Amino acid sequence: MKRSAVLVVGLSLACGGGDVSSVQAPLPGNPPMNPVPISTTTSSAPAAVFDPAAYPTGERNEYAVACASGNEEGCYNLAIMLDEGEEGAVDDAGARALYERVCKAGVTDGCHNLALMLEDGEGGGTDVARAREIYTANCDKGDGDSCFNAAILYNEGKGGPTDTTKGAAMQKRSCDLGVAEACGN
Repeated sequence: MKRSAVLVVGLSLACGGGDVSSVQAPLPGNPPMNPVPISTTTSSAPAAVFDPAAYPTGERNEYAVACASGNEEGCYNLAIMLDEGEEGAVDDAGARALYERVCKAGVTDGCHNLALMLEDGEGGGTDVARAREIYTANCDKGDGDSCFNAAILYNEGKGGPTDTTKGAAMQKRSCDLGVAEACGN
């Protein structure tokens, strides 16, 4: 399972960020485009993760400023930097909180990365059931990597009951969306 780690080149502050992926029809048997389940609990990340003053220079500062002004692309880019330890220490709790925020705003890659962190317990507790729900919703939006990860969880009965029929459909969709490792298995 791989993390979506593409930094957005421009901040496009005027646009305000958001999901730019094309919407795909849901898999048969899935409800149409349900919103991704978002936790109502307070983030365990320190408040400083959202404060530009926590990052006095560099790209972390630029993205924190954009994020603080409501730009979700800036939040996503800051999450990637915290997640990968770019320009400073890794901050899994901060990255997870930011992925939660951008996922709620509809940023598909942010949802995928949040699901990975939930599945692995990075930056907080493990919640495989929620990760499976997020992967499934992302798959319905056409994210091949999320389809592949959901297929694994359905086939192995992780985060819910085993459903090899749904797992096979998601794996096929993942292959159709260009994820090579999903093809031929």
